[in-house]
Amino acid sequence: MKSDARLRAFALTIGLMCVGCSDGLPPKYPVAGAVTFKGQPVTEGMVNFYRQDGGSIAAVIDASGKFVMDSGLREGQYRVYIEPPPMILSPPPPGGPPKTPAKSYPNFPEKYRQAATSGILATVEPKTNTFEFDMKP
Repeated sequence: MKSDARLRAFALTIGLMCVGCSDGLPPKYPVAGAVTFKGQPVTEGMVNFYRQDGGSIAAVIDASGKFVMDSGLREGQYRVYIEPPPMILSPPPPGGPPKTPAKSYPNFPEKYRQAATSGILATVEPKTNTFEFDMKP
């Protein structure tokens, strides 16, 4: 009997400690998926989830066209936009050859590069969320 009471007291203490550790924010849920262009994997770039009430989080698209939001996302609706990798420009060395032209990304149509024009909405629910985004020309 005494051990049962001690066990309950211990469990209650641990439970209260866990409540105290909460950041007070809503929970986050796993989000992953794939990005394609005309059905073919997009092998680089970023997927951005923009929440209507502010805030944006991005994930890198890997070589197989997949992405994972490592920290998860809170429940709700997001506008999604997809960007090519950032261009890193550096000046040519003195007397060196001219810079190579910036790489073009025909598999990233302009409309998908901004939250306001992409037309992609994603709803994160309290579960594991998987999204497939197929961009069209």
